[in-house]
Amino acid sequence: MGSLESLRLLWTDMALTLGKVSQRDIMRVNTGISHSGLGYLTKVLPELGKAVYLSLEIGILVPPKAFGDGLTRPKFLAQLFSECYNADCTLRSLQSPYLAARLRVILQLTMFAYKMETPLEDDACHVAWERFKNKQLEDVKDIPSTLLQYAKRLIHRVIGELDPLSVIPKHSAGAVAEPTCTPSTRWTDPFNSFEYIKEIDDVFGYDNLLYANDNHLVDEYQLLDTLRCGSIPARVTFVPKDSRGPRLISCEPVVRQYIKQGLMNLLYTKISQCPLTKWNIPLRDQTYAGLGECRLDNR
Repeated sequence: MGSLESLRLLWTDMALTLGKVSQRDIMRVNTGISHSGLGYLTKVLPELGKAVYLSLEIGILVPPKAFGDGLTRPKFLAQLFSECYNADCTLRSLQSPYLAARLRVILQLTMFAYKMETPLEDDACHVAWERFKNKQLEDVKDIPSTLLQYAKRLIHRVIGELDPLSVIPKHSAGAVAEPTCTPSTRWTDPFNSFEYIKEIDDVFGYDNLLYANDNHLVDEYQLLDTLRCGSIPARVTFVPKDSRGPRLISCEPVVRQYIKQGLMNLLYTKISQCPLTKWNIPLRDQTYAGLGECRLDNR
C-alpha cells in the first residue's frame, strides 16, 4: 500500500509540475487508484495514451470507454485535449502552436506506469499461456492457402539466394535450456556447454562451429568426443515484462541459440538490403510495431 501511495503522490506532483491539469483531474486519478489499485495507473490510464498514439496515425482520437463515448473529447485532462483535438476528436493541424508539447504532456501522464514491472501471478501466466496456444492454432487455421503461396513467393524473392552455410554463429546473453550454462561458460568452455545434435551437425558441421580453422581442428579434434549426446528440449517460461502482464519466452539449447543468432544477423543484412523490404521493414526501429500494437489494443 505504501508503494501505491508513493506512485499516487508522484503522479500528482508530476501533473502539477507539467501544468494544464485541474484539481478535478487529480481527484479522478485518486478515485481511480482507490477503486482499481495499481491497475488504474498500469492499465486504465495507458489505454488513453494508446488512443493518443493511434490518433497520430489516423488523425482522429477514439477514446476508450472509460474516458468517454468515443465521439467527444475526454473530460479527463480536458484543457490539454482541447488544445490538441477539435470538438469532433480530429487532431488539430500539426502547425498548431504547442501541439507537440501538449501531446507530450498527455502521454507522460497517461503512460506514467505503463512499463512498470509487476509481480508474476499464476492466473496471469495461465491466461497468457492459453492465449499463446490459441493464437498459434488461429494463425494456422485462418490463413488462406492462396495468401500463404503469395507470401512464400515474396519470401523467396527476399531470401531465396541466401546461403545459410555462410552464417557466422554467435552467442547471446539470453536464457538457454541448460540451467547450468551461463553466458560466460558459453565462451570459455563451449565443448562442455554444447550438446551434440545430429541435425545441426548434418547441416552446419560441428567442426565449423567449434574450430577456428583446420589447424585448430587437427590440434584439438579429440574434444569432439567430449560433447554431450542427446537433445535437450526447449523450455518455455514466463518473465516479468510490464503492465501488460508476463512475457512468454523460449529457452533453447545453447547450440541452437548459437546458430540462430548467426542466422538472425544474416537475415537482418539481407532484409535491410533487398529493395522489396529495406524501406518497409525497419528491423531496428520499433515505432511501427508500437503503432500496430496500439491498433490491435483499440480494436
